[in-house]
Amino acid sequence: MFANISPSIKDLDDTLKTLNFATQARGVKNFWKKNNTIEIEHGLNKYDEIISSLTTEVEKLKTQLAVKTHNQHLISKIVISYIIICNLLSY
Repeated sequence: MFANISPSIKDLDDTLKTLNFATQARGVKNFWKKNNTIEIEHGLNKYDEIISSLTTEVEKLKTQLAVKTHNQHLISKIVISYIIICNLLSY
């Protein structure tokens, strides 16, 4: 750490405060600790299971939607055919 101080007497108060702060900051000790990777992997596995489950559900819903859309298309064709036949029979 660098502490900038002034030789001027008018800045004596600021210089003393700076020196006091630098002394306190020099006494601060930092410690490091390695994260536990097992916990992180466990958390990721949990999310992998959720993502897999949701992906399966999305595929299932897509299939249901495709079947429903296909069935609606077939019903529309049947209704149109019925209307045409009814019109032909009325002549």
